[in-house]
Amino acid sequence: NYFIEIKNRVLIVFFAWSFSFLICYLNKEMLLFVLIKLNKNVYNLDEFYFITTNLTDVFQAYLDFSFFICNQFSFFFLSYHLFIFVSPGLFKNEFKTGKKIIYFSFFAYITSGFVYNTVILPYIWYFFSNYQYTGSQTTISIFFEARLNDYLEFYITNFKIVLIISQLFVIILILLNLVSNKVNFVTNTRKLIYSFIFSSSFLILF
Repeated sequence: NYFIEIKNRVLIVFFAWSFSFLICYLNKEMLLFVLIKLNKNVYNLDEFYFITTNLTDVFQAYLDFSFFICNQFSFFFLSYHLFIFVSPGLFKNEFKTGKKIIYFSFFAYITSGFVYNTVILPYIWYFFSNYQYTGSQTTISIFFEARLNDYLEFYITNFKIVLIISQLFVIILILLNLVSNKVNFVTNTRKLIYSFIFSSSFLILF
C-alpha cells in the first residue's frame, strides 16, 4: 500500500509540475514583463532594452525562467505531499510542529520574495548602476547594455540567496523553540551560532 501511495503521489507531483511548466511557458512574455516591472529602477527608465548575442538566447531565457517559476510552486506542492504521506505515523504534537514548520517556511518564503522584489533588487540595481558613467565631464564613458540571459541569471541567483537566508532563520527559530531555556542556550552556543552564520554566508556566496 505504501508503494502504491508513493507511486500515486509521485505521479501527481510530476503531472502538476508538467502542467505548471506548460502554463508558465505559455505565459512567458507576461511573466517576464512582471519580473521587469518589479524592479522599478529599471521599469521607470525612459530607454531600456535587452540585447542578445546568440540566436538561441531568447529561447533559453524563456525556458530557464519557466523552469524557475515552475519549480517555486512545485517545491511547496512536493513538501505538502511529503508531509501528508508521513503524517499518519506522527504523534499529535509532532503533527502540529510539522504544520508550524511548513507555515513558517511558507511565510518566510513569501516575505523574502516580497522584500527582495520591492526593496533589495531595486537597491542593488541602483547601487551598481551608479558606476555607469556617461557624459563629457567624465574621463571615460561606460555604456551598459543588459543581456536578457544575464539579467535573469542575476535575478534568479540573488533570489535563491535571499530565499536560503530566510529559510536559515526559520531553522534557527525552530531550534530555539525546542529549547526550554533560550537565553542560556544562546549564551552557551553563541560561538557556534556565529560560526554557523559565517559558514552559511560563505557557502551561499561560493
